[in-house]
Formats: sequence, structure tokens, C-alpha cells
Amino acid sequence: MYKIDLKLFRKQNNLTQIDMAEILGCKQSFISQIETGYRQIPDEYISILLALDGYNMSAISKTMALSEAEPSYNIDESNSIGVPYYEDLDVTASLVTSFSDYAETPTFKINYKHFNDCDAYLPVMGNSMAPLYCNGDIIAIRKIINLDALLPGETYLVITNSEANSLRTIKRVYYSPDRSKILLRATNPDYAGDIEIFKKDIISIYFVKGKITRNEL
Repeated sequence: MYKIDLKLFRKQNNLTQIDMAEILGCKQSFISQIETGYRQIPDEYISILLALDGYNMSAISKTMALSEAEPSYNIDESNSIGVPYYEDLDVTASLVTSFSDYAETPTFKINYKHFNDCDAYLPVMGNSMAPLYCNGDIIAIRKIINLDALLPGETYLVITNSEANSLRTIKRVYYSPDRSKILLRATNPDYAGDIEIFKKDIISIYFVKGKITRNEL
């Protein structure tokens, strides 16, 4: 795992925000939001920068993974502390409107302070969001009530009704030019092409706050 001071990287390499946006394939405004702390830089952007030749890389440093550090989370099989994890509930096959009302007993609970404001942990099935979220990863999700408060470019679990093909999918979300709709976009280039859905067809939507890989449990 790596972290980066993007502004320092840009300055050290005599790049403008427009230059950086062209390298990463995003908008200049997104670079500005990262540098001001409003957004976190996606892992795949760091991978793009690490692959560059002839650049000063001193602003990029390796961080210690959870599995390498002293664990700051624990599994509670008594289901008394932490956020519920549902092993048999994959996000592409089950309709979930509210995890607080979900009847199934969780496999266990995960007590990890950075994600303890989430509603549930779920396993990822499929690789449409690779390398950000891969098959077998465990995501921490938090329910969003106001669809007009979505953060464009962030990842969400989206659950729709039959009018929108009963989707249960993890995708990056963007606003459509038609503000009654949103766009769903995969990060894996093998799954290219946006999915456009009406907001009214969304049963529930959850912000994907982060993930834990299997070898960290």
C-alpha cells in the first residue's frame, strides 16, 4: 500500500493541475479536490504514477498494510461488538433495503474503529471494480439517504427495482446531464460502458467506505 502527497509530487515534477489531470485521465477539478483534502486519491491513480519513468517519486511512500501492523480490529463471533458481516450475502444476488431490519444473523461482527459507523460488511462477487475492489474482498458500507448528496466518482453499492433490471452492483457513481438520473461506471476496462438509471428506481444506495481483504481476517 502507498500514500502520496499529490501536490508535492506535482510541484517536484514541475506539473500543473491540468498536466496531472491528463496523466491520470480525470478532470482538473478532481486534482484540486484531492490536493485540498476534499477527496482521497484512488489507489489506481497511485499505480499510474508509480509506473511513470523519469519522475521524482519521493512524494510517494509505502505504508504498512493492516495485516503487517498490530491489528486495530478484531472479530467478535459472539455478535455483540462491531459491524455485522454477512458471509452468504453477496451484493449481486440479494435485495437489502435496510440492514438494521435484516433478519439473518451475521456470520460475525468486525470491530474496526475506522469503519464502525458503517451498516454492514459484505463480500464482493466479481471483478468489474478491479483492481479497486476484487472478487473475495470484504467491503464496509454505509447507507445514504439523500441521493442529491452523492459524491461523483466515489464507489457505491446500488440496489434498484425491476424497472432498472433489479441491479445489485458496486460501481462508481456520476451524475448524468439529466439530473433525474445517475451513471454507474466500472473501473475494470473489461466492463467498459456506463449504466444510466433513474434515481426513482433506486431502492437503496450505500457508500463503500473501504475494504478488508481476506488475508487480513
